[in-house]
Amino acid sequence: MKSSKDFKKGTCIALIVTVINLTIAMVSYTFIFDYNTVMQLNYPYHEVIRTIQAGFLTNLETFFFPFWIMASFVRFSAYLYITAILFGHLFKIKEFEYIIPTLATLIVFIGIIPETPASAIFNIRDTILLISSPVFFFLPCLMWLIAKLKGVNKK
Repeated sequence: MKSSKDFKKGTCIALIVTVINLTIAMVSYTFIFDYNTVMQLNYPYHEVIRTIQAGFLTNLETFFFPFWIMASFVRFSAYLYITAILFGHLFKIKEFEYIIPTLATLIVFIGIIPETPASAIFNIRDTILLISSPVFFFLPCLMWLIAKLKGVNKK
């Protein structure tokens, strides 16, 4: 980043490209499915892949499965490592790598609590948004206030 002008220009271009990409995706999903169906689908891309047939390949989704499973493992590993780093830094644990198996077990057990996650998420979504929205709004203000009280800006 050479200047703030270049940063603003790149940010605007990225915003425009992202909005166009999401608009095209949502319009194509609405064309293929109904609006109500699209709003209830967890993974509309997966459902579109299930409807496509390419010659003798009737289940085209099996072609994408190995890539999806590898990406899921990499993403889970990265999130788990970042969580362990944050946990270790928060509680001043120097060798935080030893808590990774415990965190992984805890995450798996928490993940299997809802019996049917696809339908449970629609039931608890409003409650989660109601609780988490004020938290995400006031958390930066609270962090700023704590930093101000501790005198972090003076150092």
